[in-house]
Amino acid sequence: MTERTGRRPPDTLLLDLRLRADDNAPSEARHATDGALGAVADGVRQSVLLIVTELVTNAVVHARSASSLRVLAGGGHVRVEVADSAREPPVVRSPSPRQPHGRGMLLISAMADEWGVRHTDDGKVVWAELRP
Repeated sequence: MTERTGRRPPDTLLLDLRLRADDNAPSEARHATDGALGAVADGVRQSVLLIVTELVTNAVVHARSASSLRVLAGGGHVRVEVADSAREPPVVRSPSPRQPHGRGMLLISAMADEWGVRHTDDGKVVWAELRP
């Protein structure tokens, strides 16, 4: 944060990617993010890649729409944003061990320092931040 305004400096945009609503989108997003991260600690890299994969998977499975991925860094944090056309916010579930799906937002809420949803005219943006 800057001392004068109490606001943090602007983030650097590392990646801005448009994704189709298909099963390849999570993999494409993960590979593009891996290339864009540059030199970061391996633990941070793995956490960011998992968050990207889960957020993009949610856009494909639940929104069933094209999405966009932005990865930003600055001020000691990495921020992931995934926009889609669905209006419904994601839900943190606690599935039983027998259920094969439904753990994405549970993982994100456990790994991210903060996460949230911003509604837009076209749908929503789900974001997560890590402060390594």
